[in-house]
Amino acid sequence: MDERVKQAALETAAHILQYRNRSRQALYDRLLEKGVPEEAAAYAVARLRELDYLNDFEYGKALLRDLAARGYGARRIRMALREKNLEPEDIEAVMAEYVPDESRLRILAAAKLEGQIPDRKTLKRTADSLFRRGFSWEEIRAVLRDYAAMAEDGDDDRIE
Repeated sequence: MDERVKQAALETAAHILQYRNRSRQALYDRLLEKGVPEEAAAYAVARLRELDYLNDFEYGKALLRDLAARGYGARRIRMALREKNLEPEDIEAVMAEYVPDESRLRILAAAKLEGQIPDRKTLKRTADSLFRRGFSWEEIRAVLRDYAAMAEDGDDDRIE
């Protein structure tokens, strides 16, 4: 492979990463979309990993922080990491650093329930919504149970 092709692939890869961080596989796929030959794309990805400009674990941690801050649970975060084509061992390492934020779940539930004493249908709709955000049924059940108890007691200050 020609050195000019390798250098052009490396420059293209650096240009792509300048706009948004990507996983190793996502960068490789994007280089191919840009018309970079497979061998040159593989070289650019390997070289950037060697120089530590491309680190799937760090990328995964950043994605985890972002999604957790936006109110997503472990299941949804894990799915997003898989969608970004991170290696299973990187996904497990990233998820080992995940700390559930029950207060975020409580805020989301309170926003969905709007301070009302929920009926069965509203609870189901809220639980389904939180489940789609990646929270487990156990987490959801505990928060909704607490919410319903506080709402019935009239303890509106503790709900949010």
